Amino acid sequence: MRAFIPQAHKYCAALLVASIATLAPQSARAVVLYSNNFDTTPTVAAGVSATLTPGLIFTSIPLSPWWTGDYYANQTLTSSILSLTGAVPSGPVDIDFTLGFLGSWDSSDGEPQPDYLKISINGNPVLMELTTNNASGTIQNYGGGTVVGKPVIATTNYLQIPGFIEDTIVNMSTAPSLSFNHPGGPLTLEILGYGGGYTPTVTWPPNGVYDEGWGIDNLVITATNNQSVPAPLPLLGAASAYRFSRRLKGRIRRANQQKIGQIDTQASL
Repeated sequence: MRAFIPQAHKYCAALLVASIATLAPQSARAVVLYSNNFDTTPTVAAGVSATLTPGLIFTSIPLSPWWTGDYYANQTLTSSILSLTGAVPSGPVDIDFTLGFLGSWDSSDGEPQPDYLKISINGNPVLMELTTNNASGTIQNYGGGTVVGKPVIATTNYLQIPGFIEDTIVNMSTAPSLSFNHPGGPLTLEILGYGGGYTPTVTWPPNGVYDEGWGIDNLVITATNNQSVPAPLPLLGAASAYRFSRRLKGRIRRANQQKIGQIDTQASL
C-alpha cells in the first residue's frame, strides 16, 4: 500500500497536467473566404456573401497550372469589383490569382502608351501602373508578381501576331501588397485597366478579336484566424480527468483509513 499511494499521486498529477495541456489554444488556421476558377460555381465561406462585377468568361489556351479552363475578363474602361460581406474576420489576408496581360499591351514607353492596370483593396490603391510590353515598349511592372508565361499565346480572344504580339501571364501570389492585415468586416478587391493608350473596346477584323485587355484566373482569398479558442474535446478530457482524480483520491483516502485501522488494532493487542 505504501508503494501504491505515491505512485497513484504521481499518476493523478501527470494525468491532470496532460489534460490541462490539451486546453492550450488552437494555433491559427487558414480559412478560404472565396475561391473561383471560373469553370464552376465559386466557393464562399459560411457566413460570407460575395458579389462580382459581371464580366466576360473566355476559354484559355492552357498554361498549367496557373491559367487553365475558363478565365474572367473585363473589356471596358470601368473596374471589376469583388465584394465580400458578412462574417469576414479580422487578421492576415492573402489574395492570390493569376493575371493575364492579354493582347497588344504597349507598356508605358511604347506606342501608343501608356497601358496600365491598377489594383485596389477596400478602395485603396495598392498596386498602380502595372504594365508589360506585349507589343511595344520596354518597361515591365508586375508589382512583385512572378511571370510564369512570356511570351505565350494564352487565348484566342485577343490580337495575336506570333513573335510580335503575344500575352503575358503572371502569378500574383508573390505580390507583397496582396498580403495584408484586414480590420474585419467588408472586403473589396478592385481591378481597373486604364491609360491614354489602353483600348479594351477596340476589335480587329475578321474575327472581332479585342486589341488588348486583362483577365484573371484561379482567384483565392484566404484569411488566417488568429483568435485562439480551446477545442471542445480537450475540455471534455479535462472534465474526465477531474472525475478520475476525485475517484483516485477517494481510494487513497479509504486505503489510508484502513491502514490506520490496522495500526490501531495492532496497538490494542
